[in-house]
Amino acid sequence: MFLWLYADCSSDCRVKISASRCPEARLRQAQLFNLDIRLVSAVQVSCRLSATLALRQRLADCAVARSTDWFSAPLDRVINAVMDVSRLYSTTVADDIPEELL
Repeated sequence: MFLWLYADCSSDCRVKISASRCPEARLRQAQLFNLDIRLVSAVQVSCRLSATLALRQRLADCAVARSTDWFSAPLDRVINAVMDVSRLYSTTVADDIPEELL
């Protein structure tokens, strides 16, 4: 599963955050309605729903009204949040931790 981030920075930078098995297919669907939308990041996570919820909570102050997955925030802030959350829900985090710390 992937946690992904799309952005439409044609005027104000708005980002969509969600999760799916195939972010590229979701991007193609989104581009049917908005040609300016681009895939910014897609990171593999182990628990997509928990990761998505954690990311939405982290960016709650930037949420677009009446939307659960659109945010209006500087792109670097959103990317940093995605990377932080993906580390928590990464499928390979345990492989990166030295054995003496486990």
